[in-house]
Amino acid sequence: MYLLCKLLFAGVFSLVVAAPTYLPLYYHDTLHLSPEQIGLVIAIAPFVQSVACPFWTYIVDQRPRYHGPIMAFASFCGGIALLGIMVLGWSQSEPHSLSAGDLSREVEQQNNATTVRVMWIASLCALAFAFFTMPNTSLVDSAVIKMLGRNKVLYVTGEQRLWGSLATGLTILLVGVLISATQNLDMLFYVSTGSTVIFMACSAVTNVAWYERMDQIAAIQQQQYFEEEHQQHISFPKNINLPTPRFEERTPLLRNDLTTPMEERDYMTLFGHPDDMINATAPCTLDHALSHASTQLRQEANHTASEDAFRSAGFGHSLGLAVSRISSIDHYSYASHLFQDHYHPSANKPAILGDTQLQEKQHYSKIRVVTFLTATLLYGIVWSMVVNFLFLFLSADLHMPPSWIGWTGPVGGLAELVCFYYAKPLTDRYGASFVILAAFAITIVRCFAYTTLDGSVLSHCLALALQAGHGMGYALFWATSVAEIDAIFPVEQRAVGQGVLGGLHLGLGMGFGALLGGYISQFLSNLWLFRVAAGITTLAAAIFAFGRLPRFD
Repeated sequence: MYLLCKLLFAGVFSLVVAAPTYLPLYYHDTLHLSPEQIGLVIAIAPFVQSVACPFWTYIVDQRPRYHGPIMAFASFCGGIALLGIMVLGWSQSEPHSLSAGDLSREVEQQNNATTVRVMWIASLCALAFAFFTMPNTSLVDSAVIKMLGRNKVLYVTGEQRLWGSLATGLTILLVGVLISATQNLDMLFYVSTGSTVIFMACSAVTNVAWYERMDQIAAIQQQQYFEEEHQQHISFPKNINLPTPRFEERTPLLRNDLTTPMEERDYMTLFGHPDDMINATAPCTLDHALSHASTQLRQEANHTASEDAFRSAGFGHSLGLAVSRISSIDHYSYASHLFQDHYHPSANKPAILGDTQLQEKQHYSKIRVVTFLTATLLYGIVWSMVVNFLFLFLSADLHMPPSWIGWTGPVGGLAELVCFYYAKPLTDRYGASFVILAAFAITIVRCFAYTTLDGSVLSHCLALALQAGHGMGYALFWATSVAEIDAIFPVEQRAVGQGVLGGLHLGLGMGFGALLGGYISQFLSNLWLFRVAAGITTLAAAIFAFGRLPRFD
């Protein structure tokens, strides 16, 4: 199961970066589209995704048995649409050149009509690719979380998604090397097709419903364990931190052997055949199960904390990962208290988020929230401008070979992983405001630095080094913003808050950024594109800093 989760992430990230990162070059060099037209075609994907992601996630939630086949079908349709762009490129020829003997007006009109027709066909193919293929990232997230079940902490800490980041960098590098070796931009479609086949194979063997059923069996067995304790008149005082039961007394489900990795556990070994387990298990009362579940979850949190402390001492995972796991378990413990309060209104409700913290959240001013969300939108626009037109700038202005361009993937990916790892310690030490402003500052310096480069080899090396700012800025901003949204929005609206964050940054921001970037590149230059991006980032930083003034606390 854990290997399949890793393969799903690696496959889907390879699929969504192999072609889109190099498509601006293909549109410019093969389809002969102008930067303004390129921006229009690129802007389709973010807006389509805002509709496609909820649609496909709703479908798989209604048909969990077909979660894997649906992902395979969607990626197949998106792959066919992408190949349509390649076929469109094969049918293209160089535009007619204007000479003194030509009727310049007629030739120009003919070229314009052909370009517009090509743009609309490419837009339709890009729309289909965005509708079918791009939502697979959300579908894989959903599938992996369901498959992990009670071990979903492995998703929260990034142990599974890490493989997607690695695949992203390696895929970008592979495409660049192949294009440079063959001098053929069609390589991006071949790599994308190969990634599609691999992802379809992994999706076809993904049975989300089976793993969900196993998790339900685990829950039934745990409830049976609680019921047996109750029948034996084993009672525990509420709101008291109790010692963890002896290791030998734990049932096979509740044991967490430090010498056995999580990846080696098997549902069938623990629980036997699903039908036998369901038939042999009697239903448990919700009242008794929840009363004991609260105690057991506290014990599990203490046990996990001890385990992670053991590992952080040098015998396993790092301290940062241990802290992440403990925080995730606290969320589950908090959810259990919510259920217990609902079914036991007369009981003393534990102060999971103390009164002081709740009052602090309620006192977040509207200006503080509005300025943060405005800065998020502006930063999304900047991010789209830089990401979508960077390869075009490196190729057309700096004359960087595709093999060099491909190294931007590993450089940016490595910096992103490192900064994601240190984002939480930096936030704890310096505060969220400082980290977000640091991300803005890194982006400003990076954009201005691009305007000083020329076509020399030294400039090529500096451009690759500046790509590290891509990973640093994205990781610091995104990781801190996710935590900031949790602080701004009430507990019951956190999912809505994350949706707002993604919609502004990855939806509206990416769409408008592509349109604005194409217009600036067409009528000004790529240098002015980076200057405008730096100016917008400065404006975003000023708006964000204004909302962080003490008067708005």
